[in-house]
Amino acid sequence: MRLPKPSAPFSPVPLRGESVTIETEGKTLVIPTGNHDILSNLNEYTLSRSGEVLEIGTYTLTDAELQYMIKPWIALYDPAKTVLNFFLFTHKPKKLQYKISNVVINSAQFQTADGVNFVTADETNFLVNVTDKYITQLILFPGNGLIYYGQITHCDLTRDTNSDSIPDCIGCGEKRFTTADGKYFTTPYLDYFEVGIPNDGSLYKFLQSYGMVI
Repeated sequence: MRLPKPSAPFSPVPLRGESVTIETEGKTLVIPTGNHDILSNLNEYTLSRSGEVLEIGTYTLTDAELQYMIKPWIALYDPAKTVLNFFLFTHKPKKLQYKISNVVINSAQFQTADGVNFVTADETNFLVNVTDKYITQLILFPGNGLIYYGQITHCDLTRDTNSDSIPDCIGCGEKRFTTADGKYFTTPYLDYFEVGIPNDGSLYKFLQSYGMVI
């Protein structure tokens, strides 16, 4: 199914059976672990170490990966846009699947190596489709609980000042104090010093009211 824009901040997702398949489109799937030292690649699981979206196919996250999820929600967004799609679970999911596909994003005039437009025998312009890889499908498993869907806009989805792979507009905006050589500064009891970073305000407070801030 393709979910419409919710009329309220979060609307229930209709469930049929043990899972629900949602048609969507996004680049980054956020799974909150709350600690960029623990499986930081799971925070933006669809991104490889090189920063590229994974190859076309269907990927499954099981309880082995989702055990590090400290808040029962996921977010999907395209960094080039301003919309975040949220899915809130009333129970922590034990399984999650997503599908990556090629999506046509534009059509362009095919040209020869010397920049001349390539045309057919009847002098029709020869167009080629420009594609890019996106997450086009989410398969959500609610377990014994429910799922709620929400959509929020924000002007900057890419800023991540504490490098935890969670955008500042979603995360709590805290950063561990580090020394000049990049190592964490701790107390004699090995506790971290947290340095507060100003949050963007409205979105942060809104998410906090739903228990989504990590």
